Amino acid sequence: MDNNNNNDGSNRPLLNSKHYYIDLINSSKAYQFTSMYHYSGVGFKKATLNQGIFRKTDNMLVGVLQWGCSAQSKIKLSRYVKEPIETSQYLELNRFCMADCEGKNAESEAISLGMKWIRMNRKDIKLLVSYAGRKEGNYGYIYQATNWEYLGYFISNGFWLLDGQEKHQMTLWCNYQRHGSGEGLQTWLVHNYHDVRQTWSKQFIYIQ
Repeated sequence: MDNNNNNDGSNRPLLNSKHYYIDLINSSKAYQFTSMYHYSGVGFKKATLNQGIFRKTDNMLVGVLQWGCSAQSKIKLSRYVKEPIETSQYLELNRFCMADCEGKNAESEAISLGMKWIRMNRKDIKLLVSYAGRKEGNYGYIYQATNWEYLGYFISNGFWLLDGQEKHQMTLWCNYQRHGSGEGLQTWLVHNYHDVRQTWSKQFIYIQ
């Protein structure tokens, strides 16, 4: 694909950075990519905006940002943002990942491109929200590097320790839907693992 052409065949200019350019991709391609590279092992099917990060040297898709409605129904933005924000006026970064082969600063470069694209093309969006946790291993350094505002944290029970191996609840839920027999997720886990423990961790809140 030429850097001046878009996935939809239009000739609008693409937004570039030093190593990458960004363009919209279809939900199926975004889901497949995030299922492969996101630490949870699961893409986000309900994303309303799927951005692809392409390497400029060979036009290879090497990153995906999936934006949509909040996956954290208990988080009340009114606690943090004084200006009234309607649900349609903000996006949550539901999934973000880069291919393992990309360099040290690739994630910051990709997120910056994603935010710039939204500022240029989605004037209706007033607020961006994202969450970072210990499982990602970065405690939000990517968001700090791209000037997001830190708002604090909440406690999440989104991981399970199964026979000494930690797994994301979304991954387990997808496996349960494929292989479970209707007995409930926790009962299914007990039947399939010897040591089953739900773990709790901090999820750090960032806004832009």
